[in-house]
Amino acid sequence: MYSEVYQDLDPRALYTSCEDLSRICSHPLIRGTWVDLGAGEGESLLHYTKMHEHEKAIGIELALDRIEEFKKKKKSALASLIHGDLFTCEIPDGDIYFLYFPTGPVLDRILTELSKREKSFTIVAIESHGDLLARLDLENWIERIDEIPLSSMRHYQNAVLYKSLPVERDLSQLEPWTLSYQGFHLEVNQDGKRWLGESLGMTHLEGMQFNLLHPPRTIQWKDVKVIHAESDLGPLLRMLIELRRSGEVDILTVNRSYVALIRKIILWPVFSLELSSGETIEWSGIKAIQKGLFTCYESSSSSFSFLPAVSERSQKVEEKLTLTYRTKTTQLNS
Repeated sequence: MYSEVYQDLDPRALYTSCEDLSRICSHPLIRGTWVDLGAGEGESLLHYTKMHEHEKAIGIELALDRIEEFKKKKKSALASLIHGDLFTCEIPDGDIYFLYFPTGPVLDRILTELSKREKSFTIVAIESHGDLLARLDLENWIERIDEIPLSSMRHYQNAVLYKSLPVERDLSQLEPWTLSYQGFHLEVNQDGKRWLGESLGMTHLEGMQFNLLHPPRTIQWKDVKVIHAESDLGPLLRMLIELRRSGEVDILTVNRSYVALIRKIILWPVFSLELSSGETIEWSGIKAIQKGLFTCYESSSSSFSFLPAVSERSQKVEEKLTLTYRTKTTQLNS
């Protein structure tokens, strides 16, 4: 889902030079188990175990070809690179967490998991592009303690060290960031209409403005009036949400047919669907909806059906997210 974050990025920005790794690993606070979250071919693991011969280094990497490259050059029994998706996998215990390039919902999920650790640890953050440091500075349970000058050109020229604090995480200003990696549904009041968006995949722009992945729209967080868990929604809405994620569908109305993406699922003032063509169709005028040869909805029998299968990745994500669903709808202040 998040492979698009690598698009149009110079491949050199995904790696840390040996000179910079040496500067980081030689810092007096960098001791103990090193954990690289998004480790690529594991260069930081090998470098760390070379400079600290008795310390362990663990990396998490999604791309299997990078793991294979790591295996070819691995020289230390203390360095291990684990196949995992940072969006869902367990975060290993460590003393130093190396954050280089995580962004958006993946970063939000990592920070939530790390904030639960009772053991003190250090975060090393390198901002190659984007707003990694600004995002970290929103968290009250970590504080900046030092900076390490880097030789390679970066969005911010220093690696920044953060230390975890023995305080409870303050969620009062973090709600959208804590929802971005979870499967909640946002009831948005915008332009005189209330429509459903999804928190999963939501990314921060600036201030309290966010981009949704489904549908691809920009919202102000103040316009989110209700947050629904999956269990709060009826089967018809869940079916429409699934169709919106699935791509183009065929929609037959009393007047014509459409081949388009479902964008907004409008709840009020009239239950309607806004399509990728920009047109809005009232639900009462829809006779049938098909996805390929599969009929999802027929007005004549008032019947609807879920798509017969979803991708293996979606199933795994959904299973993981189900564990975190709220049992009640959260009402937000207007």
